[in-house]
Amino acid sequence: MNILIWVGIAAAVIWAVILVLNKLYDLESKGISVSPGMVTWRTKHGLGVLDRIAKAGKRFWKVFGLFGGGIGAILMAVMFALLVLNTVMLFTVGAPPGTGGAGVRFAIPGITIPLAAGIIGLATVLIVHEPAHGVILRKLGMKTKSTGLALFVLIPGAFVEEDEDEFEEASVSNRIQVAGAGPFANIIFAIICFLIILALVSPLSGLYITETAENSPAAMAGLPADSRLIGIDDTQIDGYSDLENFMEGASPGQEVVLETTEDRYPIVLGSDNGDPHIGIRFIAANSISRGTLLRPIGIYSVAISEILRNPIVNQYTYSTSVPWFLVEVLKWIFTLNLLVGLFNLLPLKPLDGGHIVEGLSEKITSKENANRIANGISSVTILIIILNFFPALMG
Repeated sequence: MNILIWVGIAAAVIWAVILVLNKLYDLESKGISVSPGMVTWRTKHGLGVLDRIAKAGKRFWKVFGLFGGGIGAILMAVMFALLVLNTVMLFTVGAPPGTGGAGVRFAIPGITIPLAAGIIGLATVLIVHEPAHGVILRKLGMKTKSTGLALFVLIPGAFVEEDEDEFEEASVSNRIQVAGAGPFANIIFAIICFLIILALVSPLSGLYITETAENSPAAMAGLPADSRLIGIDDTQIDGYSDLENFMEGASPGQEVVLETTEDRYPIVLGSDNGDPHIGIRFIAANSISRGTLLRPIGIYSVAISEILRNPIVNQYTYSTSVPWFLVEVLKWIFTLNLLVGLFNLLPLKPLDGGHIVEGLSEKITSKENANRIANGISSVTILIIILNFFPALMG
């Protein structure tokens, strides 16, 4: 079933439950506001903690705020450019596999992402993101009225509510620092998790064999499934290209020795329409070195591969001494913090990137014109996002 249909069903069920609960228990009296497409819960709990954190490391938070604002402004432009590029590729090349035809993908635990790891990952996004906003608010001497949780259609969120009048009168620099703090915290936390992942896993050489074909040379030699092919004769097999190169120079009837991590298996190559044939199915993926993964494009690619459910870091190409579920949880904490942090930097109000573009615009024009510019860019951004769903809806 199309992913968008599942998303629609999930939204209908969740909102039916919310509306029933609101009717039965008057959620407004319990501090929970329900409006079309939006649920918010406000509380003053945690405000004292934000104050203590802000006072505990003033010098650190000053640097954090300045870097968060500056890097946030740069990444806002990068993310908008990537969104435009993604849309162009969607209509010219097509959607990546695993997206259901859409150019963007919802992160819904149990539907589009794993249930347990997804819930844990989203929880860390909220725990990291909003307190960072609050701490920078307090560090800059601005009031924090409340904290809370929110649900926008199917997108969970949290918030730290500032005094709007005071915030609007604050300097452009201070407002950009507050806006950039949340996404910057998510990105830093994601990178920390990624470093932990790389410390826990080790690249594996060879090809992971999933099965052997019936009556094939590999099956008759007793080559078991779930083994790892690391060599043929004197040729080391580190990945699919090594196997492909060897087979191009081989011929049917040739005697070779397959070497796995467990044993060696002499076979005679079979023939498949005149081409040499071993008779194995394998995962045609190579492990990637830590140095390559640590590059910006490597970090981003690992996160995108998780969302598309074709992970670069998987148990067939990497080994670990800890339970693989722990690595999976860390991968989803990393993925969701990085991608949600970057998504929040899109120039779209009320996202943080929308406030950043408004602040930057105010540096070159009046506050009223800056607001118009930000609203205009927000309209363009939301239109581009909607365009990313068109191929899936039309298909």
